[in-house]
Amino acid sequence: MENLSPDAITGWLQPLKDAIGPAWPTLLALMSAFLLFWLTQGFWKRMWAALEANILSNWRLALLGLAAFALSMASGWTTWDGMRNFTREPLLSGLITFGIQGVMLIAAWLIGESFATGMHSRSRNRVYGLTGVIVGMLAGFGIVGGVIALASTGGLPLTTNHILFAGVGLALILLLAILQGDLVRPYFQGAKVIVRNAVLWVMFLACMGTSVFFAFDSRFTAIFPQEERTRASVLRAQNQVAGIVADIGRTLSARQQTETETLFRSEGWGAYENQLDELAGKAQGSQSAIEAYFVEQMEARRRTIAEQQERRASAESQQAGLQGKNVQLNEELSQLQAERPGAMTAVIEQQQVVSEIERRMDEQRAKVLAEEKGVEGSGKAGRGQMWRAEKAALDRVAAELQVANERLRGPQKRVSEIDKRIASIKSELSQIEGTLAQLKGEAATAERRISAAERTTGVEESALNVDPAHVLPAFERAKAAFRRQPTLERLTDLQQQCAQLLGAMAATPATRESIRTVDCDPKRATDAASALFTLNAGAKVFAQNCVGGEKLERHSTTDQLFDFARGCLADSGLPSETTDQLRKRINFAELNRDDKAHNFVVSWNAFQDGNRLAYLALANAIAIDLLVLMTGLFGANALRSPLQDVPSYKPRSAKQLEAIIENALAPDAYETAHAVIEAMQPITPVDGFTQEVILSDNETGDRASVRKVLNAGATIGAVAQDPMEPRRYLVRPELFEFLSIVARKQYESSEEHRRLAELKQLVTVALQPHVGDHAAIVLHNLQPINERDGFSSEVLFKEISPSHHPIVRRALNAAATLRYVMQDVRSGERDRYYVHKDLYKTIAKISSANPITATWQSGHPLLIGGKDEVREGGVLNAAPASVPQDLPTYLTYADNARDKKSAESDDLSPEQAEKLRSYYESRLLKALGLTDVVIKERLGTEGVREAAIDAWKALKRNADRNQRLHELMGEYQNQHNLALSEEYSRLRSEIDGNGQRADILDRADRDVNELFPILMLFPETGLISYIIAELETAYANGLTVDEQELLDRLRDVQQVMADLDLSEVEAWQMVEEALISVDER
Repeated sequence: MENLSPDAITGWLQPLKDAIGPAWPTLLALMSAFLLFWLTQGFWKRMWAALEANILSNWRLALLGLAAFALSMASGWTTWDGMRNFTREPLLSGLITFGIQGVMLIAAWLIGESFATGMHSRSRNRVYGLTGVIVGMLAGFGIVGGVIALASTGGLPLTTNHILFAGVGLALILLLAILQGDLVRPYFQGAKVIVRNAVLWVMFLACMGTSVFFAFDSRFTAIFPQEERTRASVLRAQNQVAGIVADIGRTLSARQQTETETLFRSEGWGAYENQLDELAGKAQGSQSAIEAYFVEQMEARRRTIAEQQERRASAESQQAGLQGKNVQLNEELSQLQAERPGAMTAVIEQQQVVSEIERRMDEQRAKVLAEEKGVEGSGKAGRGQMWRAEKAALDRVAAELQVANERLRGPQKRVSEIDKRIASIKSELSQIEGTLAQLKGEAATAERRISAAERTTGVEESALNVDPAHVLPAFERAKAAFRRQPTLERLTDLQQQCAQLLGAMAATPATRESIRTVDCDPKRATDAASALFTLNAGAKVFAQNCVGGEKLERHSTTDQLFDFARGCLADSGLPSETTDQLRKRINFAELNRDDKAHNFVVSWNAFQDGNRLAYLALANAIAIDLLVLMTGLFGANALRSPLQDVPSYKPRSAKQLEAIIENALAPDAYETAHAVIEAMQPITPVDGFTQEVILSDNETGDRASVRKVLNAGATIGAVAQDPMEPRRYLVRPELFEFLSIVARKQYESSEEHRRLAELKQLVTVALQPHVGDHAAIVLHNLQPINERDGFSSEVLFKEISPSHHPIVRRALNAAATLRYVMQDVRSGERDRYYVHKDLYKTIAKISSANPITATWQSGHPLLIGGKDEVREGGVLNAAPASVPQDLPTYLTYADNARDKKSAESDDLSPEQAEKLRSYYESRLLKALGLTDVVIKERLGTEGVREAAIDAWKALKRNADRNQRLHELMGEYQNQHNLALSEEYSRLRSEIDGNGQRADILDRADRDVNELFPILMLFPETGLISYIIAELETAYANGLTVDEQELLDRLRDVQQVMADLDLSEVEAWQMVEEALISVDER
């Protein structure tokens, strides 16, 4: 036990834990997935079965499903990316995208299913009487009149061309609808389907709009990178800034105009203008004094100008001489400065030579001293031969140094001379520049004085120069010029003109006293015009800095452009309340710039700019989501059933239609479908019906199954009862096609179906020629046993009649080819054969489908035993019941020859057979509310029967054109058919198995059914009265025009039948005439 301690176990598991430690999350996930799959394996099996049955069996549906999923994923990815750019939350964006794509995909498939179910549905359109017609006409006139009124008043931008095109278009649509209604009808039906399912369309379009919005942003962001945004931002900013600058200019001009009007209406300008007018009025008689004054002023000005011109000329001439000398000195300075580097180079090179010789001289001096001291050389102290040699070498180096120094003095002297001359030239140049500056100042001062002396009244200078007598007119023109363009300069000019005129008059003794009250100072006028002058100053700065395309082109970036716009707005001098809107425009444009704005702002800007990439991205996003819609439409079409082509008043999906029929085919879909197909007979197409099924009165095995399928088909409009023949049912080709598809699928889905089909075919052939009789014999000779390996019956040939041996043997041999029969191989049991339960079922179905004829052996009944033996079906050789002696003998229009031939072959005499048939006919007529006397009176006249049939056909044609009449006739005929069938069943039960009487009853029933349509027209049956009553009841809810006309004609028919004798041909012809519609006439 110590070895099993927790520590020991932990130690054993430690290596395993270390090995799988990094992978334990993966192992845990795999184990969880396996456990979940194991617990839900039933669910996955059912899902796989449903997937295989509904999708994998239809390759078109599978492919469309995959395409829809792929397109939804593609659309969802871009939607998620665009929404992530908006929300900055990937998870939230993913959840919203999943919801959008899921709802959109489901809505697309539901829309497709709505088209599949609604394109063949019909509606009962009604016109609500005369009131409805009047209301509709008034509404139409109101709409047309409203459009015309709006167009005439300018509420709608419609022109004559628009109205003409609309009229031509409506005419073409109307012509197409009349000539080619089949081409237009599906489009109208599709529009009705869309309106009927508007909720689905709203749901899909809402999801599609959201998806397209965000998907477009994703795609446009991908194809419109940052560098393109920057470039677009610059281009957009250029356009926006150009527009803003232009708006500033227009605003400035408008503001100037407003301020100008305000100025001339102000009190300050009014007072100043009064002063000017007073001065002008008093100057009218002082022209000579004014002229003398101006002459004096002009002479003084000319003298001043002449003096200053002379001063300026002197200064300019001196400047010219000094500038010439300045040029010479500069040229010499440049030459010297160019020579100095060469001279300096020679000095440096020679200095290097001198330095080298001095170095050698120092070394040689050291050698001489060392030889003299005995340190080097000979090693002997004193001045010996070696010393003298070294001393001679030292003298030679000293001579070389002297020569080198002599050569150095020349370049050094040249450099010194150049430096001195350069310093001298620079000093002279400084003096010249100072003198030139002084002369320039004098010339400028003279120029300014000349300008000041020449500055007179601006535009009036030429006139004053010519004739001083025009000073007063010049004053008036200055005043007029200021009123035309009130600027500060013109006000100053006006003030100067006023001051000159006022000075001239003040210098004249005659006018001096009269002008003492006149003041030329525009103080109040200047105050009144301050806002205008500010605008004028801003306009000048604005025109100088902002007006002109070249000024805008100087700015290459977005920031510079918006700074330029703000600068222009500041330069304009507009008041703040006027520039608020312009500032907002600048700020808005800068906030929406592409290089810094949000992606959605960039997208919106792209649409405003007409960017084709934006339209391309939008078209791509719309196309992807429309493809999702297309997959839904095509997917629903892939799920279409042939039954959906059946016209119906109630739209149903393919699944609902197929469920109705498949429920009727249960439990054995193949056998039931095969039986219905075999019961169908081809006919000439009538109202879309191409097959017929006639249900016999004999209860066969397949009759109930066929009737069940026909009932199911009738609920969807694929089966209709023939009103002329109650046992005859018309079948549409869509039902035949669906049953064929079901039978084929069931046949191919199971090997057993193929084997059973082959078994039935072989056994049927083996039971020929009397299939029903022989099948009954085989069944009669089968004995039940305990089932083993599927074998549930046995046959002992020694116990069956010898006459039955060939029949049974042929059937067993046919079944043995497919191993449905097995022989007992035990000793003594060789004549025992075991029969499979499927073989028994097959023979039973064959027997049910083929009634016994009792003619397979010399015409004797099949199952008669001994003389007194009674077998199944009763006593076949019983004596017939006595025939009533007082039966009616009418109805001579039947096939008497045929009846007599049949009667002569049995115990009844021909007279008795005829009486019996008359009796049966009277009973059947009584079930319809008629008597043989009425029939004899009305159909006894020659030609009445044919005329009555023509009248019935006229009523039937009306029913073919009117669905309500068709339904009413069918319902009423079904009621009388039921009554007739019940009476027939009662008579059949009274026969008690007598074959001759059954044949007579069948012939009587057939004769009555041949006359059934004519009999339905008789007033006693009440068909016409019933239809009139139903239509009058429906009148409260509104009748169509056709139904109202039909009601009137039926009332005429009722009146004709009440007034005339129906035993006359003319009466029935009048009935037919009343039933013929206006279109047929």
